[in-house]
Amino acid sequence: MKSKKAPITKKNYENSEGEIDFDKINELIDNGEALNEISKELNVSKEYLKNFRVKPEDEINK
Repeated sequence: MKSKKAPITKKNYENSEGEIDFDKINELIDNGEALNEISKELNVSKEYLKNFRVKPEDEINK
C-alpha cells in the first residue's frame, strides 16, 4: 500500500518571509518529489527540473 504524501503547496517552498526558497525547491527535486506541482507553479517543464538546479532569478540573469 502506497503511503500518501502531504500535498505540495507554495508554503512547502517559501521561506518565512513568503519568498521562494530555492534550496527547498532543489531538495524536493532531488528527492523526486513535486515535479508536477513545482513545474506548474514555476512554469517550467519537468525535464528542466530534473536536469537543472533551480537558481535565484538574479543568478540566471547575470
